[in-house]
Amino acid sequence: TCAVAVAAPVEKKETIQRAFTIPSGSAARLEVDNVWGSIRVTATPGREVKITAEKNLRAGDESAAAEAERDVKLDISQTDGKVRVYVDGPFRCHCPDGGSGRRENGRRGRDYEVRYDFRIEVPSDASLDLATVNSGDISVSGVSGAFDVSNVNGGIEMSGAGSGGSAHTVNGKVSVHFARNPTEPSSFRTINGDVDLYLQCGLSADVAVKTMHGGVFTDYEVAAAPAVVTQPSRQDGHFVYRGNDFSRFRIGGGGPEFKIETMNGTIRIHNRQDS
Repeated sequence: TCAVAVAAPVEKKETIQRAFTIPSGSAARLEVDNVWGSIRVTATPGREVKITAEKNLRAGDESAAAEAERDVKLDISQTDGKVRVYVDGPFRCHCPDGGSGRRENGRRGRDYEVRYDFRIEVPSDASLDLATVNSGDISVSGVSGAFDVSNVNGGIEMSGAGSGGSAHTVNGKVSVHFARNPTEPSSFRTINGDVDLYLQCGLSADVAVKTMHGGVFTDYEVAAAPAVVTQPSRQDGHFVYRGNDFSRFRIGGGGPEFKIETMNGTIRIHNRQDS
């Protein structure tokens, strides 16, 4: 009898490191657009952005590994104060209109997986635009700039925040600790998970909350706020006003709107003085 050769799985690991200096007079901004893997961002003194990317390639055989090396690329660039980290590959649509969104079925039929886990240091006042989809959480520590953080299958955890922004995921918890209360409108959302906000004493805000299977709790004294209605539509000769399904209340004297939403989870608004 003849032996039949069976292709062995292939795994390759690589560490990629880059560093950039933010020019004097430029506002620091970090943009990370990942697909598979985690993102961890921490504040550091000075005006440097330091990036460490841990690449983990897994493939069914050497041929698939070579295909992955050819197809999946990491692009890191700087323009003035902005540092951009972008993972490109067949999972991007490269749409005719110039967009580069993610395809939901981008990995079907491919016998490989390429994961990037990022550890990045930034100036403490940097603004952040972070996104990943699968196989990793996003965490931010000590960065006080505005933020737009997006995940799908993973949680979001931030500490030391000092500006408003948005933190949205689908399957995971959202937890944001503020070192100072934001003065900008902010949005926090998940579908399957809790939302925990930790704010300082003296908070003044208008809050809109919505959960289907869970409760809403706050350490602050609250007052009822009027419901918000949409612009009227005209039906059968009548104007029809529809209220939305958020519950609204006011903390302190009112202020920026915090919109907080989950479907399967609990919303908690903590006074860090009481925590």
